[in-house]
Amino acid sequence: MKPRIESLLRTIEHLGEATGVVAAIDHIRLGAKLAEHLNDGLASRVLDLLRHPNMHARRVALQAIRRAAFWSNRQVADAVVERLRDPEGWVRYDAARALATSNDNSYGTLMALRELAGAASHADEAHSDDDEAQARVQAAKALARLTAS
Repeated sequence: MKPRIESLLRTIEHLGEATGVVAAIDHIRLGAKLAEHLNDGLASRVLDLLRHPNMHARRVALQAIRRAAFWSNRQVADAVVERLRDPEGWVRYDAARALATSNDNSYGTLMALRELAGAASHADEAHSDDDEAQARVQAAKALARLTAS
């Protein structure tokens, strides 16, 4: 693997370790950089990031998958569905947002989205800083998109 990719992956894995705080723009920027390199040869590394103990690494991986529309690998798609049950609300949000671009209307994906969406309401959208509410809203939006196609 190229040194530049390895450096990027290390940066992603250690994101936020020093301060515990990461700006949303950093998730977006690193997700965009990783998306430029996503291919089947990186699938195992993406799977590692999706299951990484660092929530920021999981978020960056989900952003990259969404940006690159990296759905050709079923293991990666299944790992994204698993993230709908992540302990971190913003990771669940990113997973639902990514799945909305997947065209994956399989039973397992739709059921996981329904479970997360629960009783999502328009009132949830007003709470932009509430990760739990935003995850529910994003799951409801993804569910609507995938069942409409």
